[in-house]
Amino acid sequence: MLSGRMIRILEYMTHHIITSYKEISVNLGINIRHVRYDIDKINDYLSLENLPLIEKQSKGVLVYPKNLDIQIFKDNDGFVYTVQERMGLMILMLLFDHKRLRLNRLSRDFQVSRSTIKNDLNILEKKLLKFGITIEYDEYFCLKNYNRNILNIANRALTHYLYLYQEKNKDLNSYQLYAKDIIDRSFAPIMIVDIIKYSELLCEKYEYELNDDEYRWFVANLILLVWYCRYQQPIPAMIGFDALDTFQQYIEDISQFEKLIHQKIDHYYKGTLIHLLEYINDNEGLSEKIDPLYIQSILNQLLELMSERLGIDFTQDHLLMEGLLKHIPPLVKRTFVGSVLFYDVKTTIPKKDQFIYETLEDVIKEVPILNQITNLDELTYLAVHFIASMRRLKISFERRILIVCYHGYGSSTLLYDYLSNEFKVKIIDVIPSYKLSTYSQIDEIDVIISTLPLKNNFGKEVIVVSPLLPHKDYEQLIKAGFEKKETAIDYYSLNKKLDFLEENIKEKVLKIFLNELGHNHLGIAKSVYRVSDLLIEECIEIKNTPMDWEEAIMQSSHLLECNHFVKENYGKTIIKEIKKIGFYCVTDSYFALFHGKENSDVYNSSISLIVNKNAVWFDDKKVKVIFCLASKDKKDQIPAMILLMRMVKKTNFLSEIEKASSSKEVLNILQRCENEVVV
Repeated sequence: MLSGRMIRILEYMTHHIITSYKEISVNLGINIRHVRYDIDKINDYLSLENLPLIEKQSKGVLVYPKNLDIQIFKDNDGFVYTVQERMGLMILMLLFDHKRLRLNRLSRDFQVSRSTIKNDLNILEKKLLKFGITIEYDEYFCLKNYNRNILNIANRALTHYLYLYQEKNKDLNSYQLYAKDIIDRSFAPIMIVDIIKYSELLCEKYEYELNDDEYRWFVANLILLVWYCRYQQPIPAMIGFDALDTFQQYIEDISQFEKLIHQKIDHYYKGTLIHLLEYINDNEGLSEKIDPLYIQSILNQLLELMSERLGIDFTQDHLLMEGLLKHIPPLVKRTFVGSVLFYDVKTTIPKKDQFIYETLEDVIKEVPILNQITNLDELTYLAVHFIASMRRLKISFERRILIVCYHGYGSSTLLYDYLSNEFKVKIIDVIPSYKLSTYSQIDEIDVIISTLPLKNNFGKEVIVVSPLLPHKDYEQLIKAGFEKKETAIDYYSLNKKLDFLEENIKEKVLKIFLNELGHNHLGIAKSVYRVSDLLIEECIEIKNTPMDWEEAIMQSSHLLECNHFVKENYGKTIIKEIKKIGFYCVTDSYFALFHGKENSDVYNSSISLIVNKNAVWFDDKKVKVIFCLASKDKKDQIPAMILLMRMVKKTNFLSEIEKASSSKEVLNILQRCENEVVV
């Protein structure tokens, strides 16, 4: 009889005709000794059945027989489940169909003894006890001591099996069919694929870009909500919404959900549904409710502490800052809604980089919101950004690559940087796995580099690597014909040294340098976006007039309005937002930076500056320097904000402009301070 692990090896080999012990071990996460043992046992079985054998060549190379059909093993009644597979099936039963959990039935279905089943359940209960959950037996086994942790356990279980519903015409083995049957029976007559379609429509509607972890978490939670609604079960630690206007806002989505499950739902379940919808609503969700300047202040503290502890000025890395500005708002969302990441990559971080993780673990204790992180995976993904920053070099193009990453923005950024740092490649795109089936540029791709095996390679070469590209993966790429990069240039340094040239000539010279050396700066050039690029002399004003904070905002906005950058009501929207969320826009460095929420009020991205010798009180803080930012696109503000914060920290910018006597002098000070901190 073949075990479930052996079937997995055979399935892998049907898609990789020529492979090796090492490759199977890496990509399936099986100890290489177990792989060797399983291959020998598979060949023993094939020999007894007079079937062609797996060919074992030199240096551990394996060749799958041409005429061997794996279906004969899947149809074989002798399929044996591994311990992990049995426990995976039993946790599904405990969560959704516990009446099937009887010893005699499980012993028969799994083809093991009753004592083996009891032992499996004991192992499973030890794992659940860590979350305060026990397993009890009456007529059948069931879970006791339900708490909030059950939601994360159920979510994790469902995310593990979502792939069963995302691929068409897929051959499923006995274990996969069993798992799918448990889920389908528990939700019938509601179809899981219909819930997935509903979730995809919601993501499209709210235009929220989810990475793979976020997508699976969201879909799994919708599926869970369907189950709780169907069986009218209370949801542990349910967070709802009581405001009638909130319900009204999502009335169409609620109606569609009720049609999906063929029943009306009460206030209790509507609140939970709205909670999930708020998560993906990019316009009204949590990341937009937290002021971007507050997020920036969190980032500033994080960078300052990491730079201090490691002796590295991370503020010089524009890609790191932009990456963290994208990473932190979703992290805040996950913190508030109880979302967790499920892939433990901590063990894959090279030993030489462990100190970065340990430093970060200590640093976040001093940073608001980040000090609430308890999930180790979250901390790892945050550490990935700093690992990438410490290894970053500029970009070289040759082989056309599509990166398919399962682990989110930080890991994909790290993989992107490793590949572009070490090899002559042209990275066409970086996408989460669920978007691969609909990816429109697949014909432009030479190689797909993925962090997990793919079900469909679309006729392209697929290389599976760790997101951190350890040495074994580096060697794998060399063997696959990837050419190592021989030269690297510092674009920013080169750009600065060519300042003696006129701008249009400098751009042409830079382009020649970059093309000849096989580099491209397009992905980072747009980060060189100075505050002075947004600020004109007409939008600077020196005052010595008593005023309150609302007057200060209105006058700042008026400067932008007079120069045709914003609409008339821009200042009023800022005041309204501040009254709602507080003075996050005022720093401890005694300056203020305001901005409106709605880019519909902005004609062009710009900034105004008021220097008032007579300090303005913002709550309990005195401010003499007041910026008002207008962003046509929310991405526009990122480089300027980064540079401004760096100037405040590293120069005498604030004290100098407070003493200035004219707008022209202020602008000159600004430009000089920018030059001091720009690489």
